[in-house]
Amino acid sequence: MQIVAKVVLVIFGIDAVVRLYRTLVLLGGELTILNYLLMFVLLTVFAGLLVYFLIFNSNRLAVKMAGIGEQLTQPELSKWIICSMRIGFIFYGFLLLCDSAGFIAKVLLVPFRIRMLFNEIVIYKSFPKMLELSIREWLVLIYDFIKTVLGIYLLFGAPGFVIWQLKRSIIYSERQCNE
Repeated sequence: MQIVAKVVLVIFGIDAVVRLYRTLVLLGGELTILNYLLMFVLLTVFAGLLVYFLIFNSNRLAVKMAGIGEQLTQPELSKWIICSMRIGFIFYGFLLLCDSAGFIAKVLLVPFRIRMLFNEIVIYKSFPKMLELSIREWLVLIYDFIKTVLGIYLLFGAPGFVIWQLKRSIIYSERQCNE
């Protein structure tokens, strides 16, 4: 149960960071540059604290949520961590990609618009009107790109993160056994 609690905490941590920055992006057009930078710094500090407590330091919180539970052998622990994290990440990756469907459609239309962009740049010698976006529109575009890349990474099961978390969990369980 601790492993499942840890996976839930990690997914909640990722979701909280994604939602915090979405809020920041939506406020982008309404704030002055100085207020926006201040808001960005504050949200980054808050997101860093969330990441620290829900992803990096989730072992203690998982024990508090699920209780001590049974002690698994090293191979069983590894199998449970890998399977539960991959299932959770793939599920959340699908959610992120469903939310990014509009952005993905825009990206897929880029090859059809290249000729129009090329004509505006070369023939008319002007900056393409398609790329004349407000700061808020650029922020939304960057946010959607990062969210889509994160969704694709999670859809593949976040292999690098799962291996890193597996190593941390094994070290933590060894410490608990030695105490």
